[in-house]
Amino acid sequence: MDLLDEVARDRPLYDSSGAASRCLGANCLGANGLGANCLGANPPPSFRSRWTAASLIPACRGRAGHLEEGRQQMSDEERKKWNARYDSPRRVMGESENPLAAEVEAYLPASGRGLEIACGEGQLSIWLARRGLRVDAIDISSVGLATLQRHAAREGVTGRIRAIEHDLDRGLPDGLAPAYDLVTCFHFSLLAHMPALQDLLAPGGMILVEHLTSAAPSGRVPLRYLAAPGALRASVSGLEVLLYREGIIRGRSQAQLLAVRPTSSAQPP
Repeated sequence: MDLLDEVARDRPLYDSSGAASRCLGANCLGANGLGANCLGANPPPSFRSRWTAASLIPACRGRAGHLEEGRQQMSDEERKKWNARYDSPRRVMGESENPLAAEVEAYLPASGRGLEIACGEGQLSIWLARRGLRVDAIDISSVGLATLQRHAAREGVTGRIRAIEHDLDRGLPDGLAPAYDLVTCFHFSLLAHMPALQDLLAPGGMILVEHLTSAAPSGRVPLRYLAAPGALRASVSGLEVLLYREGIIRGRSQAQLLAVRPTSSAQPP
């Protein structure tokens, strides 16, 4: 139960003995009440009778507002960074699909629905659409998505791609299809989304991922965006793994995965 649950129930923060059930001072660092504004385990008697969770509603909302403000600022900064990077007359990520996708092409579906996470300029989304999939392509960068749409028009697949501008650090967007035959993600911090993405896979649906790892970090990518060794493989325990490799791949520390959702409820061997 979190603080907002307690607010909703309007129950006293202190029991009849005066012991704190939870310290909720503005700068509290935990149960021991070490924050600058914490009242500790034994508050003054006047607080025991009147300081209920309901009285903290404005403070709770204030903290939530600050958190939301911070998240929005981070979203804006990420959006500006990637818009600036993609602001080029040529596609900065190259003109072809990812080599891993080309390597496993024979195993990938050629029809149905596809979902690309962090699609960037859309090279892979366009390649999948040309193969016959209807693709939802998600990215935070409006400039990258505009590049995707221009090239999709040139390739004649505009009607097969839906571009979705969304900050994936806030979770998956609303309005996705109920099930996908293929989910792809390359070089984005994916692990937090993996349970939701597995739920979006149709029976027999596949997920194709290339994820940077922390085994030999280059220093150019913040560690929070890197997967620990073995973490990508461990994140798909409910899927049948068709391909997994990890190491220095094309000069970078990476993990590669192709996995499929079983068509029955039975777990893969």
